[in-house]
Amino acid sequence: LDVRSRLTDPSPAPLRWGILGCGKIAHDFALALPPEQQIVAVAARDRDRAARFAQTFAIPRIHSTYDQVCCDADVDAVYVATLHPWHRDQAIAAIECGKHCLVEKPASHDLDGVRAIF
Repeated sequence: LDVRSRLTDPSPAPLRWGILGCGKIAHDFALALPPEQQIVAVAARDRDRAARFAQTFAIPRIHSTYDQVCCDADVDAVYVATLHPWHRDQAIAAIECGKHCLVEKPASHDLDGVRAIF
């Protein structure tokens, strides 16, 4: 998906998000998402919590693992909203699956972790 094409295409397809984690910050992200974007997949450590989150925001797919969200063919971008010690590895997983990635702060607990992401 070329995000730049969205700037010139008058009717681009909606950007489809996968969310890793279902805490308050993920909830706030989902509420703030513009209508031309969609959340299509979610995963959390607790599948029941992911199911409640999915029901609240009408998310069609609940995955059992974070990697499944990252590799989901219907996901264009991944929002990493898990516990911060996992941010680096999850961001790298999303990028390796060819996804755009937005990571909640901190991106990593050290500079080497941030460099690994980029």
